[in-house]
Amino acid sequence: MATATAANRIEGTDGKDVLVGTSGNDLIIGGASADKLTGGAGADTFRFTDISDSYRTATKSFADLITDFDPGQDTVDIADLGFKGLGNGLDGTLAVRYNAETDRTYLKSFEADADGNRFEIGFEGNLLGALNESNVLFERLILGTDGNDRLTGTDANETFVGGLGRDVLTGNGGANVFRYDDLLDSYRNYSQADGNHGDRIKDFNVSADRIDVSALGFTGLGSGHDNTLDIVLNESGTRTYVKSRDLDADGNRFEIALHGDFIGQLSANNFVFASTSSTQSEAGNAATAQAAVVAPEIEVVGLAHHEAIA
Repeated sequence: MATATAANRIEGTDGKDVLVGTSGNDLIIGGASADKLTGGAGADTFRFTDISDSYRTATKSFADLITDFDPGQDTVDIADLGFKGLGNGLDGTLAVRYNAETDRTYLKSFEADADGNRFEIGFEGNLLGALNESNVLFERLILGTDGNDRLTGTDANETFVGGLGRDVLTGNGGANVFRYDDLLDSYRNYSQADGNHGDRIKDFNVSADRIDVSALGFTGLGSGHDNTLDIVLNESGTRTYVKSRDLDADGNRFEIALHGDFIGQLSANNFVFASTSSTQSEAGNAATAQAAVVAPEIEVVGLAHHEAIA
């Protein structure tokens, strides 16, 4: 999965721009119209946030041209466009095609939107075999380690995967997904002297962010039993806990903390749950989590710091 660190943000207008990066790591956003983009030295990211940023119709091209794409360090960021990956240009994929006459490579969709526009980017040179999912970003991932990480996002839409350890996650804007792939990514065990291994999300936005627990088998909000998650407020009203009340064989149960009071605000829309039958799904979505009061949390200081990929 492609990742990149951008030091300089360079943005175009709605017209035909010629944007040139610096010798550092640049984030280049051409915007609408057919732009000419040159990253320069450094590991550069070329971001496209709308089909209208770079496209063609059946008869005319409005595609951007990237003049110096380095597949070894540069990145094309199309995470906001909803494409699933590389392929034949159909079914939500993008195709890579080379035109020997013009010596240009194209990353393109063969599926037009309602206006007859289909996404396309041009690159100088032959990049067949060089454009792949290590340098074409379909999803912005911010990954943690097995330790206690502090992961901070950007103002873009990102997916956080903290992994093991007691992590502190800050979305920092955008519509973010906080994904949990294993129970041990964030849990509590009351049989341990220091049994709080739960992650904390510092700036959860109920209007845009989601928590993905589909891999853990949870199916909705409820009592915290039978594959549901309960919503609980601490006694000081400063943290809201999303938790299971069912233990695994080792006495662990899933739990994460959100900074702030979200009682009455969190709904199934803020989660990605595992699929169920239609009846079970409707019941899970209709469930209303009840507020509860728990004892104050004991904090562990001296967390290791892991820098996020911006």
